[in-house]
Amino acid sequence: MANDTFPMGCYARDYSAEHLAAHPAQVAERLRLNFYRLDGSAPDSLLYFDVTALMANQGHAAQDGLGGEVMTETGFCNRPSGCGVEADGGTFEITRLADGVLEIRTSHLRVGMNGGIDHEGVYSSLGETYNEYTTYRLFAAQPEACSEF
Repeated sequence: MANDTFPMGCYARDYSAEHLAAHPAQVAERLRLNFYRLDGSAPDSLLYFDVTALMANQGHAAQDGLGGEVMTETGFCNRPSGCGVEADGGTFEITRLADGVLEIRTSHLRVGMNGGIDHEGVYSSLGETYNEYTTYRLFAAQPEACSEF
């Protein structure tokens, strides 16, 4: 995926109870992913993202007592289809971007309750199972969906 085809804007999904029941290891009940550039729309500038997840009361989120918690993280995309979080916070690949659908694949993408890399916060991962890929499908949404979680 070329750098000029990176997504921009908000992508969101609220997973239904039926979906979560069919995927008991899934750790996100609601997921928002917002892509933006700090200097506007210059196509060669660094692309950043904010991810926000309402953790599901299942999978390792439930085992860790994080079901119902809202967790966030910020990172950047630095290669075609690849995005990540500093300080070993994990990565995700963009595997689909077409017709308002965004799919990402991760084996580890850190999210935290206190934001930042302070090593005192509470952290989790959007990967469902250690060392295995998890795919999330999100849909293009209005900016408010990402700013009013």
